[in-house]
Amino acid sequence: MAFLHFDRVYAPCAVLIVKDGVDPYEDGNAVLIQGDDDMRAVAENLGWSPDGTLEMPPDASWYDFLQSMAGEGLGPMRAGILNEYLPESDD
Repeated sequence: MAFLHFDRVYAPCAVLIVKDGVDPYEDGNAVLIQGDDDMRAVAENLGWSPDGTLEMPPDASWYDFLQSMAGEGLGPMRAGILNEYLPESDD
């Protein structure tokens, strides 16, 4: 599974999609998503809509939605969606 990780020092305008149980800063363990269009696409794939979601009110931005999804508590369906962004592992 995977999770979202924000680090304002390492990647101030981006989010990392990270494999569970690994160091997000080690090569091959994370994918950097930057740029508004790419980050918005990740939010939409996780269920964000400009009309609101179960978790967020209609005026919440896609960035706020991603921030609320950060960490390892996404649930299996959303964590599985994030897995699609990670490169295939050799193991």
